[in-house]
Amino acid sequence: MRLQLHWAMPLLALPFLACSPVGEGTRTLQQGPVSIRVDALLGIDPLDVKAEVLKRLGGQRDEPVRLTLDVQLGGGVRGSLATTGIEVKSSAERSDAWRGLLEELVAASTLAQRARGDVKKIQELLSSAARERRVAGIALLGEADAATHKTFLQNLPRDLPPNRIREIAAALLSHDGEQNTLTLIALSQRYPALFDELLGAVAEREGQVAIAYLTAVSRGHEDEGARATAQAALETRP
Repeated sequence: MRLQLHWAMPLLALPFLACSPVGEGTRTLQQGPVSIRVDALLGIDPLDVKAEVLKRLGGQRDEPVRLTLDVQLGGGVRGSLATTGIEVKSSAERSDAWRGLLEELVAASTLAQRARGDVKKIQELLSSAARERRVAGIALLGEADAATHKTFLQNLPRDLPPNRIREIAAALLSHDGEQNTLTLIALSQRYPALFDELLGAVAEREGQVAIAYLTAVSRGHEDEGARATAQAALETRP
């Protein structure tokens, strides 16, 4: 089995996450179907992370597994775990809490796999008080129906931390559909502190809902920068 350890420039997956810094390089470990990408600033050996992943997953997996750990604003760590077509995301306030974060991601991934395609189970995950269950539900939010989205938005606290809002937006961006665009728009209106980032997320969407919202912002938003961003997004559309 070939083992590769190399340095690579970090990839920015979503434009609205540009405010979260990553290291000057990342350390990537690939062995079989498992890929581990660790921000260099965390000072974590990818081999140690791989061992923790396999221990929690129950050994080597046949399906591809991809884990990413990045430094975030405030000194914490943001993580994502993707397997069997589902990507779960969460974060921890301290970088040395990465093992607990990893345990949460693995638990959430397992829950999400079991609930996939079942709207009732997704609703139960989203309404749970257990954090790993909510993380699993958010990963599947893009597959839920309009009623589930409405209830989810109504139950979101007004003081939700920015990282949690970004995780929700990332989950929505990973799925097509106008309902997911509508929920992104609702987030931008509910959390004005992240309006610019969420507007950028809407700008990434296809469909008439995104065009209508960008048009409205370009013509009537009180902030000149927001109007310019929306107009630029409209002009760059094919």
